[in-house]
Amino acid sequence: MKADAQTARASEATVRSNLASTQAELKRTQEELQRTKDAAARATKEAEQAKNDAQSAREAQAKAENKFHDADDARVAAEERLKASEDAAKNQGGFGTRLRSWFGSKPSNP
Repeated sequence: MKADAQTARASEATVRSNLASTQAELKRTQEELQRTKDAAARATKEAEQAKNDAQSAREAQAKAENKFHDADDARVAAEERLKASEDAAKNQGGFGTRLRSWFGSKPSNP
């Protein structure tokens, strides 16, 4: 009987020790899980921020491209107006000369 009681106490001590070890391991695992969850939340937040930054960059690029195209269109229109103005200036002198030649009058020299 005495031996059985000692064996039971030793067995109980072993079980308590194993329980304490298991509880400590569970606590470490829960802490690691929490750290992993926190890291995942940070990564998700960073990914969302990167997604928003990328969207903003795409929008800024589209605006810049639109401004470039508008500026290029304005440049082409200005070049066309300049050419038309230059052509009109050339033709004005030529047209007057042509009219004088048709009607036979000579330009007056002051």
